[in-house]
Amino acid sequence: MANPSRRLRPNRLAAVAALLLVLALAIGTVSQHQRLRMSQRNNLVTSRNEFVAVRDFAAAERGAGLSTIPPQSIRIGIEISNIYNLSLNDQTFMANGYYWLQWPEQVQQWMEQAEIEPEDLIEFTNNIVSYDFLVQPTTKKPTQLANGAREQSFRFSGHFWIESLDFKEFPFQTLQIPIYFEIKPELFSLSGDKPVALVANQRQSDMLGSLIEIPGLILRGGLMEAFVHHYADDDSIASGEQALNQSQVKVSALFSTHLLTSIGEWLMPIAIVMLTVFVAPSISGRLSDMRIAVPSAALLTLVVMQQSYETAIPALSYLTFLDLVYLWCYAVTAGLFMLFVWSANRLAEAECSPECDAARLAAVTARINRVDRRFQMASLIGSVILMLAALLR
Repeated sequence: MANPSRRLRPNRLAAVAALLLVLALAIGTVSQHQRLRMSQRNNLVTSRNEFVAVRDFAAAERGAGLSTIPPQSIRIGIEISNIYNLSLNDQTFMANGYYWLQWPEQVQQWMEQAEIEPEDLIEFTNNIVSYDFLVQPTTKKPTQLANGAREQSFRFSGHFWIESLDFKEFPFQTLQIPIYFEIKPELFSLSGDKPVALVANQRQSDMLGSLIEIPGLILRGGLMEAFVHHYADDDSIASGEQALNQSQVKVSALFSTHLLTSIGEWLMPIAIVMLTVFVAPSISGRLSDMRIAVPSAALLTLVVMQQSYETAIPALSYLTFLDLVYLWCYAVTAGLFMLFVWSANRLAEAECSPECDAARLAAVTARINRVDRRFQMASLIGSVILMLAALLR
């Protein structure tokens, strides 16, 4: 009769794995708690500057609920002609294009009183490099329209920052490449006595130029949104006793990755490695050395592949679809390694047992084969379920 302590060894392996997982979670929780306590103890100052979306441009034209008096409206049209030097890892890009402004007579009078030039009306909030930034009027002076309003167009070029990129579905994500146009003079704050709202036509047909394509990405279209930039309520940047609330227009070009290219570049190498892992249980249980070598090599390969993938995107505070795939592959491969260690030990015990005979050895081999098949089917089904759940989350 087999020693009962030997039967508990698989359970011991599982218990050790579970203990390590609980320990890792505990360390992460304690670390997070310590960071929270440190921030509370040191009274860390957090930023109160934020961009807040407005429901639509009609609401923006009414002052977005911030103006005590009806604001004047500056209408803006925008064309992004070209986007280039896109760096996802640095979250930066370069762009050039045109914008044109139309403002009423009342705003013109305020500009003349404050000596504000038309090119000083707009600030590009997410511009990050000042020395190569350009805003140049296309005409020497504004055109006066029949209704008394002024109109002028400008060319712009600069280096911009992407404040937020959603990589949750990487490598199948949609990228939103934005440029923020903001009313620059503090005099025209929505919370001041001379409020000005920046208003655009959301359905402008020439928003994106003909040279805006980015190699490796598919252009899906453009998007215009109304925003308000809330500045912190601080005397150093406040207008009077009220914080600044500057009207904004966010113009975005939307790109998506190629489905087949993403699969071939990121998922196919993982699939090839995991194919060896899924097939490994089909190797005879008596070839223990060969079986144990498969998950060991697969784990090393997965680690190297993930490290190369992480250099292609910025550091993130959440897991991407590809991260979840790698984590599942690690779990399956580590589980396979523990299974092969257990099966090798069982086989060695059976062969070294004094009462070992052909029938007993065959029974142990048959049991190992049954467990291998169950693990094989469970890991395959689990892989399909996890990939669907990760894509639909």
